[in-house]
Amino acid sequence: MIQIFTATTVTVSDPGEPLTVAFGEVKPDERLVHSLLFIKDDELRGAESISLEFNGQENACSGSSIDAVFLDERSLRVRLADGKWLRAGKVDDVTDRNVREIEARFEIPSSDFENVKRALQELLSEGCPLHLVPPVPRAYDALRQAVESAGFFADYQPPNDRMCVASEIFEHGLTGVSFWIARRKNLWFVATWGNHFYRLPETTPVDAVVIEDLRVHRGTPFDFTPEFKTKHGLVEITEEEFDRA
Repeated sequence: MIQIFTATTVTVSDPGEPLTVAFGEVKPDERLVHSLLFIKDDELRGAESISLEFNGQENACSGSSIDAVFLDERSLRVRLADGKWLRAGKVDDVTDRNVREIEARFEIPSSDFENVKRALQELLSEGCPLHLVPPVPRAYDALRQAVESAGFFADYQPPNDRMCVASEIFEHGLTGVSFWIARRKNLWFVATWGNHFYRLPETTPVDAVVIEDLRVHRGTPFDFTPEFKTKHGLVEITEEEFDRA
């Protein structure tokens, strides 16, 4: 299960204090609703010197349970090792299933990023890798926000420069109605896992197409329905044509 929250504050400990990096989601009435805390214990060595707390001490683990941490200018993602889970990771009052990934999306001053990066590099150096990754391209980021605001799920995949979307999520990733979208130059493309590729007309809003598709289909479609393709003017192309786009 992946849990996502918006980090509106970040705090790095002062020199001379135990190295700590804390992310929090604070509401306008100053309520702290979610928190993610990294702590370094200088009396220990290796992965056991690192601890992570998500929404309190009752939901914590040591660095040996962390597989990797990914950081870009707009978000931080923690992935736990295989077979490791946080027990009480309820974020949205909808589910309390075990959590394997946590993502904090930043609404913090960009000037704080370098300080956070340096602190995390030092804090995690003995225990688990910190991967500095390019931020999600803004076009995909806007699409992701629209998809998630509609109650669905999206995951950008940098190696393929595409975004996978789905109607459901579980411990190992996305599921349910699922397909992917890619942007090449100024055009959007959508494809099924059955290797059907389509180009969207330039005037067609990609978020509307994606969200409607997630709502009308049942299960992962081998292909989109003829009615859906006609309605949105999808133009079928070959995989080779997509690769050349």
